[in-house]
Amino acid sequence: MNSNNSIKYISENKELFFAIAKCKVCMRKAILNKSDKKLVKAICEMVFNLIYGNLDINSSDFQKLKKYKSNLRKLIKKSNLKTKKKTVSEF
Repeated sequence: MNSNNSIKYISENKELFFAIAKCKVCMRKAILNKSDKKLVKAICEMVFNLIYGNLDINSSDFQKLKKYKSNLRKLIKKSNLKTKKKTVSEF
Protein backbone atom coordinates (compact mmCIF):
# COMPACT_ATOMS: atom_id res chain seq x y z
CA MET A 1 0.00 0.00 0.00
CA ASN A 2 1.57 3.25 -1.03
CA SER A 3 1.11 6.63 0.58
CA ASN A 4 -1.84 7.66 -1.60
CA ASN A 5 -3.74 4.49 -0.75
CA SER A 6 -3.10 5.07 2.96
CA ILE A 7 -4.42 8.62 2.73
CA LYS A 8 -7.48 7.39 0.83
CA TYR A 9 -8.07 4.71 3.49
CA ILE A 10 -7.76 7.31 6.26
CA SER A 11 -10.22 9.68 4.61
CA GLU A 12 -12.71 6.88 3.93
CA ASN A 13 -12.57 5.63 7.53
CA LYS A 14 -12.41 8.83 9.58
CA GLU A 15 -15.17 7.62 11.89
CA LEU A 16 -13.21 4.46 12.71
CA PHE A 17 -10.13 6.47 13.68
CA PHE A 18 -12.20 8.83 15.84
CA ALA A 19 -13.86 5.82 17.51
CA ILE A 20 -10.47 4.21 18.19
CA ALA A 21 -9.18 7.46 19.66
CA LYS A 22 -12.17 7.92 21.99
CA CYS A 23 -12.84 4.36 23.17
CA LYS A 24 -11.49 2.77 26.32
CA VAL A 25 -8.07 1.14 26.35
CA CYS A 26 -9.31 -2.47 26.48
CA MET A 27 -11.65 -1.89 23.54
CA ARG A 28 -8.90 -0.11 21.58
CA LYS A 29 -6.51 -3.01 22.09
CA ALA A 30 -9.16 -5.50 20.94
CA ILE A 31 -9.87 -3.48 17.79
CA LEU A 32 -6.19 -3.09 16.96
CA ASN A 33 -5.36 -6.75 17.61
CA LYS A 34 -8.09 -7.83 15.16
CA SER A 35 -7.32 -5.10 12.64
CA ASP A 36 -6.34 -5.66 9.05
CA LYS A 37 -3.13 -4.67 7.32
CA LYS A 38 -4.66 -1.49 5.85
CA LEU A 39 -5.55 -0.05 9.25
CA VAL A 40 -2.08 -0.61 10.70
CA LYS A 41 -0.41 0.87 7.62
CA ALA A 42 -2.70 3.89 7.75
CA ILE A 43 -1.82 4.46 11.41
CA CYS A 44 1.88 4.18 10.55
CA GLU A 45 1.38 6.70 7.74
CA MET A 46 -0.23 9.16 10.17
CA VAL A 47 2.64 8.68 12.64
CA PHE A 48 5.18 9.23 9.87
CA ASN A 49 3.50 12.50 8.87
CA LEU A 50 3.30 13.56 12.50
CA ILE A 51 6.99 12.93 13.17
CA TYR A 52 8.15 14.69 10.02
CA GLY A 53 5.99 17.75 10.65
CA ASN A 54 3.44 17.26 7.89
CA LEU A 55 0.57 17.35 10.41
CA ASP A 56 -0.12 20.38 12.54
CA ILE A 57 -0.83 19.72 16.20
CA ASN A 58 -1.00 22.11 19.12
CA SER A 59 1.72 22.24 21.74
CA SER A 60 -0.31 20.55 24.49
CA ASP A 61 -0.97 17.50 22.28
CA PHE A 62 2.69 17.48 21.29
CA GLN A 63 3.71 17.37 24.96
CA LYS A 64 1.33 14.47 25.58
CA LEU A 65 2.89 12.51 22.71
CA LYS A 66 6.47 13.06 23.89
CA LYS A 67 6.29 10.18 26.34
CA TYR A 68 5.46 7.84 23.43
CA LYS A 69 8.34 9.06 21.26
CA SER A 70 10.20 5.74 21.12
CA ASN A 71 7.05 3.75 20.32
CA LEU A 72 6.06 6.20 17.61
CA ARG A 73 9.48 5.92 16.04
CA LYS A 74 9.21 2.12 16.08
CA LEU A 75 6.09 2.39 13.95
CA ILE A 76 7.82 4.15 11.08
CA LYS A 77 10.77 1.75 10.93
CA LYS A 78 10.66 -1.07 8.44
CA SER A 79 9.45 -4.09 10.33
CA ASN A 80 6.84 -6.78 9.93
CA LEU A 81 3.14 -6.22 10.50
CA LYS A 82 3.00 -8.34 13.66
CA THR A 83 5.62 -6.15 15.36
CA LYS A 84 3.78 -2.98 14.35
CA LYS A 85 0.47 -4.32 15.64
CA LYS A 86 2.10 -5.09 18.98
CA THR A 87 3.58 -1.59 19.14
CA VAL A 88 0.27 0.06 18.25
CA SER A 89 -1.60 -1.88 20.92
CA GLU A 90 0.91 -0.72 23.59
CA PHE A 91 -0.47 2.81 23.48
